Amino acid sequence: SDEEPTEVAETRRRPGRLRRWVVRPFVWGVLLLAVVIVALLLFIQSRYARTQLAARMVAAVSEKLGRQVQVGDLDFTFLPPAIELRDVVIPGPRPTDPAVARVELVRVQATWRDLRQRVLRLEQVEAVRPQITLQFNADGTNNLPRWKSDRAGPSRFELQIGHVLIQDGTLHLNEMHVPMTVDAKAVWGRITGQADRGGEGGNRLDMLVTAQEVVTNLPSARSAAASVSAKGSLDPAAGRI
Repeated sequence: SDEEPTEVAETRRRPGRLRRWVVRPFVWGVLLLAVVIVALLLFIQSRYARTQLAARMVAAVSEKLGRQVQVGDLDFTFLPPAIELRDVVIPGPRPTDPAVARVELVRVQATWRDLRQRVLRLEQVEAVRPQITLQFNADGTNNLPRWKSDRAGPSRFELQIGHVLIQDGTLHLNEMHVPMTVDAKAVWGRITGQADRGGEGGNRLDMLVTAQEVVTNLPSARSAAASVSAKGSLDPAAGRI
């Protein structure tokens, strides 16, 4: 009969409609998403993106420190999340003063797991050939940058680092020069500000740092592992420790 061929024809047309309105848009959407992701990854890894990220990072840190920080180059990866900074310079209080810090390479490796508010967890922090120059004067002043806090006052902040490695560095403390090579594990630090002291103490920052299995090479001494704990306060406005 005439009805049977019509029904068969409609049945045959249905798979074509399914491919046209469902399968094809889905496939093209997946391909478009893949192209966008690849283009985004290529852009992020490009020289332009690294330059822009370095400029923004330097501007933010320079504003907080009140000094023009310099970074020669910047690179980063996502798996694992890590960032590398080369030729980092933190200048002294005056243009004629030596730089507070010069580091050939800084490598910071983070982790995606166990992220909490106001807690920064890092797998490893490595510094290669850092030159640190600290000047502490008799009147209590020093050459350290003065960290600019928010008006509301900083709150408590915690930092946890699985491994800290400082290689072939030098510490200049007033007239003393000491080679600096440090290998520390399980480093934990806490900074408490005005917000957690009920508004007392102004912009003073109370700091507590502990580390396990700290190995450092001192002149004419054998290396030995030890646990270290330090507690102190920093007054950014006065530049005092």
